Amino acid sequence: MIGRIVSEVGTELLVTMVLLKDIKPAASNNIDTRFILLDKGKISAEGQNKTCLALVADETAAVHFQLWGQECDFFQTGDIIHLSNGIFSYQRKNLVLRAGKRGKIQKADSFKDKDENVSIMSGKLSCFRSVHHAADLLWTLSVT
Repeated sequence: MIGRIVSEVGTELLVTMVLLKDIKPAASNNIDTRFILLDKGKISAEGQNKTCLALVADETAAVHFQLWGQECDFFQTGDIIHLSNGIFSYQRKNLVLRAGKRGKIQKADSFKDKDENVSIMSGKLSCFRSVHHAADLLWTLSVT
């Protein structure tokens, strides 16, 4: 999926949106993707900041996503989130997707790109329910 972003100086940049099934652990912030927030774990304090581990999914896979600070309260179950310059790496022996220091997350209206004629969200709710049920074991194992 290709998305278009207009930079501050007005030039248009092409950004490749990655499906969750295609992300790989890396030490750099280079992941641009969209997903739905399926479930949030308990908010905990890590130093002076709040953190919250969430379960997110697109139409291909489900992964854990680390929310940080105000993100823990701002994002709710069912929100569609656009992650720019995210990172997928190990955190406490678990693979976690997160924005990191250089990344950015924001609420999105839908999975639909402006240039696409068909919304990915259409007809995918049953897929998300299936992903959620299939991911319950993953969620249970890492939270306990």
